[in-house]
Amino acid sequence: MRPLRLLAAPLLLALAAAVPAHAQVLHGRVADAADGSPVAAAQILALDGAGATAASGVSGADGRYELALPSAGAFRLQVSRIGFRTGISPTVQVGEGERMEVDLSLRPEVVQLEAVQAQSRVTPNFHDRRARGFYERMDRGRGKYYTPEQIFRLNRSRTSDLITTYAGISMYNRRVWMGGDRRGCSPFIYIDGHRAPPLPLDDLIAPSAIWGIEIYRHAWEIPNELPRDGNCGVVMIWTHTS
Repeated sequence: MRPLRLLAAPLLLALAAAVPAHAQVLHGRVADAADGSPVAAAQILALDGAGATAASGVSGADGRYELALPSAGAFRLQVSRIGFRTGISPTVQVGEGERMEVDLSLRPEVVQLEAVQAQSRVTPNFHDRRARGFYERMDRGRGKYYTPEQIFRLNRSRTSDLITTYAGISMYNRRVWMGGDRRGCSPFIYIDGHRAPPLPLDDLIAPSAIWGIEIYRHAWEIPNELPRDGNCGVVMIWTHTS
């Protein structure tokens, strides 16, 4: 099986204990995104669907890690280490008795002890280069962004409930609405870079499929690399398979 390669924030951990012969296993290598060197002594947690820790470990000197999972299922990897950004990966589905390789690249970070704790920043190796630029656009300070960690914490069952947690965004006739009743408008929705059909938002996509969301309420906020449709702004939704 070819390894699943994800671009995360800081690092991973390796499990040194013996693994049962038929256990489900997540393993791989954690590397520094800047130069590809191995990242050692990183902590990694495998989180189940409820957010509980199913397995944990620490990466070795070669950056390798191995986690024995108690059962098959969907898991997310939370990784942390001083000097790197803590992050939570997209969901990976592990079958019974399956051994899955997941390599991660982690982004270094300058740490100031008096500073506010940095946000988790996980950027998978998406096919769409625009999706890979999510955090770069977020750093520019325009628009509103829902990161994977925020989506996970909000834990909404409907996408409409998720997106309306941002002030100024509401639902009108089951469509996304920006602004007030008289001067508002309904923006175009893009999913993985493609304009979505004019259907109710909750019929288009569920929160569980979403990796991140970008909301631009005005045309002047929209970065040049993203589509511009009229003066109403745009909503960009990126899935785990963008």
